Amino acid sequence: MPVRRLETPRLWAWRKESKVSNSKVTSGGCQCGSVRYRFEGGEPGHAELCHCRMCQKASGNWGLALIGLDADKLVWTKGRPSEFRSSPIVARGFCERCGTPLYMREDGDPQYDITIGSLDDPNAAPPSRAVGAEGKLRWFDTLGTLPARRTDEDRSPEDLAKLTSLQHPDHDTGNEPDVAHATDSPPRRLADEQDFDRVAQMNERLNAEDPSETLPVDGAMITSGELSK
Repeated sequence: MPVRRLETPRLWAWRKESKVSNSKVTSGGCQCGSVRYRFEGGEPGHAELCHCRMCQKASGNWGLALIGLDADKLVWTKGRPSEFRSSPIVARGFCERCGTPLYMREDGDPQYDITIGSLDDPNAAPPSRAVGAEGKLRWFDTLGTLPARRTDEDRSPEDLAKLTSLQHPDHDTGNEPDVAHATDSPPRRLADEQDFDRVAQMNERLNAEDPSETLPVDGAMITSGELSK
């Protein structure tokens, strides 16, 4: 079974040449509001789309739209994200209450790759590049050609009345007293080696049951260093 790169490598040198020049990238958080963050000072970094299979799994979607924010300027203003290590070198943060994906971060990276959808103003971070193209879904390029309808064109007034939002508003509410700097604040739960071993064992069993699986994770790949190739 072929070995595929599990994570798309982050091009730190390229990031310096593709920063988003927009001071509106200032705050964001999860859907339920249990985790909120603020970007204080400086300029946001790159904004990109990632099509790798890891990002597809993490988002339950075609992939992720991400923007790089310096860790020393990122502040968790409410709650803390939990983390899952999707590979030996990458941690992915999420809200443990509602499940919102919040970031990915490669070990040693001075930036968090924050999910653009979790920003209070996602329009402030237009992506300028796509990576992980080997994993791009065949139908992705057709998305812009799909017929589009507004929600109020697709639902009756009675249905619309039932769609009152229960999610956190797209701004700070003034009730975020639990402030901690991202570089000084470890996540609530960092998956350890035993967690990863259990996931690897489960994936190995599932791959044996379904030979069509194309993204195996097993101990041999990890110990041989093939994951980093």
